[in-house]
Amino acid sequence: MESLVTHILEEYGDLHRSLLQFLMAVKSVEFEVLHTIFVKLVIQCLLEKNHPEPSNSDQERYLRELLEQTRPELPTLTSESLVKTLALINRELAALDLEIVETLAQDNEKNINVSFVNTKSSPSIKLSTSYTEKEISVINQLIDQMFESPLDDEDNLTYSLSYTQALNVAKRNIQTITDAQKFINKLESSGWLETAKGKYTLSARALAELKSYLIAKFEIKSAENPDGAVSWCHGCNEIITMGYRYLPR
Repeated sequence: MESLVTHILEEYGDLHRSLLQFLMAVKSVEFEVLHTIFVKLVIQCLLEKNHPEPSNSDQERYLRELLEQTRPELPTLTSESLVKTLALINRELAALDLEIVETLAQDNEKNINVSFVNTKSSPSIKLSTSYTEKEISVINQLIDQMFESPLDDEDNLTYSLSYTQALNVAKRNIQTITDAQKFINKLESSGWLETAKGKYTLSARALAELKSYLIAKFEIKSAENPDGAVSWCHGCNEIITMGYRYLPR
């Protein structure tokens, strides 16, 4: 059994394609949730390889019982197994400018987000198939306002916009207030924006996907570059827009 699991993990095949399809559909998911999906997919592959035709064997019943559990456990299917599986998928994606990335959740450092992203740096390229030219202009302006004016009314670093601020940006490019409202809601439902303390900020997926673009355009703020607008966590090696950051010693 264990050697078969190893083969399923290390040979690019149905497991990897199924996991990739799931990530392409959801765009971003917590690591723990993905691990549960991963384990179930491995067990499904075991079922198909052991019994491609219906069978009443004890082994099949055992595997199906595992599949039905909320969080089935197999000794070899650790978090590290999932990380290695994602790395194998990434090798297949590299030539397509696509990548699966892991980032720490800013609101809870114990949570890890896994996102399927386009590694091309320009938001215009990333969004060109889903949004109109005017809508892309709104997105660029929302990002600019977040990073050019990252402080809130109490001088806290938030990289966020109120609903009214976001709506005002949208109204400059979209004809009616109703359409502007629908567009802001669309950005949230599609995973580009999320709300934190009642304000809009870039989601974990958006930060991961736009990482190189944001650093190139706004630059990392540091003692050597005080005019930079990007806050960088040296502990997690990521852009942060809320919470605390680790500074270099």
